[in-house]
Amino acid sequence: TPLYEATKKYLVFSPRFGISFPITERAKFYFNYGHFRQLPAYSEMYMYSLRWDKQGTYELGNPNLEPSKTIQYELGVDYNLLDEYLIHIAGYYKDITGEVRQLVYNDNSGLLNYNFRTNDRYRDIEGVEIQVTKAVGDLITGWVNLKYSSVTRGNAGRILVSENPSTNNAPTSFYNTDPAKPYPIPEINANITVKSPKSWGYYLGEWNLSFLPRWRAGDQISTNLTNPRNLDGAVREFFWPNFWMVDMKISKTFDFDFTKATFYVDISNLFNNKIFLYNSAFAGGVGGTDFTNYIKSLHLPDYSDPYYDPIRTETDYVAGNDKIGDLRSSDKPYIDNPNYDIFTYGFAREIWFGIKFDF
Repeated sequence: TPLYEATKKYLVFSPRFGISFPITERAKFYFNYGHFRQLPAYSEMYMYSLRWDKQGTYELGNPNLEPSKTIQYELGVDYNLLDEYLIHIAGYYKDITGEVRQLVYNDNSGLLNYNFRTNDRYRDIEGVEIQVTKAVGDLITGWVNLKYSSVTRGNAGRILVSENPSTNNAPTSFYNTDPAKPYPIPEINANITVKSPKSWGYYLGEWNLSFLPRWRAGDQISTNLTNPRNLDGAVREFFWPNFWMVDMKISKTFDFDFTKATFYVDISNLFNNKIFLYNSAFAGGVGGTDFTNYIKSLHLPDYSDPYYDPIRTETDYVAGNDKIGDLRSSDKPYIDNPNYDIFTYGFAREIWFGIKFDF
C-alpha cells in the first residue's frame, strides 16, 4: 500500500426537534429529541510519539476517526413562580456511541507496541435534574442546579492486535462485552451573584460578587479492591472522596466618557481545598500495583469485616478510621502514598486580577 493515503470523508446528519405547550398560565411542558455529532480531538487524530526505549512508535493517532454520535431525549416542565423564580424539572437519556479509545498493536515478541485509536467506546447516560433560577432582582440573582445521573460505559472490539495469530485468537484479546455497572451520582452546582445597590454611590454601588460552588459525590471504585478474595457474591462498595470546590469573582464597571473599564478579581478554589486526582496519582493507573499498595495500607473501617481475616497481615487490611483519599502524615506514617506525588492534588487556589476595556 502507498505510504500516503487519502483520509476518509464523513457526511453526517443531525436531525432534532422539540415540542412544547402550556399546561397552565405559569407552566409549560416540553419534549426534545436530537442527534448530535462531535469531531474527535485533533490530538487523537493526528498525534504521534516516538520513544527510544520503545525502539520506535509509542503513540499513533488515527485521522480516519469518525464523529461520535449522541442520541438524546429530554422531557421536562418549566414553572414560573411569583414572576421571579423559574423552576425547571427534567429527565433525560443520552445514547453515546463512537467515542475514542486506545487499541494496542504489538509484534511477535510483545516488546514493541504502540497505542492506536478507534471509535469503540460507548456510554449510556440517564438522569434527572432540578434547577431554580432567579434571573431578576436588585440584590441577588443566580441559579442552583441539582442533578442525579447514572452512566453505563464500555468498550467494544479488541484490546490488542498482535503480529502473533495465536495471541489474536486468544479470548483475552477482546474486551468483555458486559458494560461497567452504573452507579447513580448526585451533584450540585450553583451560581449566586450579589450586587450592591446603585444608590450606594459611584464607587460603592453596582459591585458584583459571584460565588460558584460545585459538589459531586465520589465515584464508585470498580477494581479488585471490591473483592480481593474473588468470592462469589462478596463484592463490596468503596468510593472516592467527594468533590467540593468554590470559585469566586468580584467585578465593578466604571463608565467613562470614551470607554467602560471593568475591574475584576477571579479566585479559583476559594478555600484551597485539596482535590485528590486519583486518576493521575497512581503509577499504572487505578487497579495497578501502586493503587493496590495504597488501598491495602489504609486502615479502613470496612477492614473489620471477617471477610478480610484470611488475607489480613500486620500492615495490610488493618481496620481503623482512615478514609480513601488520606495520605501519609505524622499521625499516619503507615500509608503507602501514590507514587506520582506531583499529580496527587490539583486545582490549587489561583487569584487573578484584571481590567477589561469596552469601547
